[in-house]
Amino acid sequence: MFRFRAFLKIVPALAAGCLTAQAQNCTNETIRGYYAYSGQWTVYMQPPGTQPGQAPLTPVAVSSLATVTIDSQGRFSGPAVAAVGGQTVQGAVKGTVVVNSDCTATLRWTSSNAPGEAVMKWVILDNGNLIWEHGIVGLLGNQVGIATYKRISIIPPG
Repeated sequence: MFRFRAFLKIVPALAAGCLTAQAQNCTNETIRGYYAYSGQWTVYMQPPGTQPGQAPLTPVAVSSLATVTIDSQGRFSGPAVAAVGGQTVQGAVKGTVVVNSDCTATLRWTSSNAPGEAVMKWVILDNGNLIWEHGIVGLLGNQVGIATYKRISIIPPG
């Protein structure tokens, strides 16, 4: 148990060091491009036919793939496919990314086939060629998971 507690004390320091070691000069231009996306999530959903608080939330596995374009204004869009509890769903995503100079960002996006807006936090790595994502607000319920974006190409300014 002692080793685990020591590990828990070290992890935040390591994460902070990784985040602050990055150059502090990211902008929307840093992430302009065409990306491949992959995400794996556990979403805690309200069981069908129940009201909030009537039944425990049900964990549902979600995996998703997409190709998205991000322009120099932070507009985010593209086709996506997801497996939600074993059922395949296809659609499109669109949203807006706000990039901070410390190479963190917030993505707010919607889906063509789910209600509401999702909010994600990003860490931008390798001059925008790699982005790590963690969910804050999910479309289908509370979520736990992580996703990555890998830049395929840089799109022309515009």
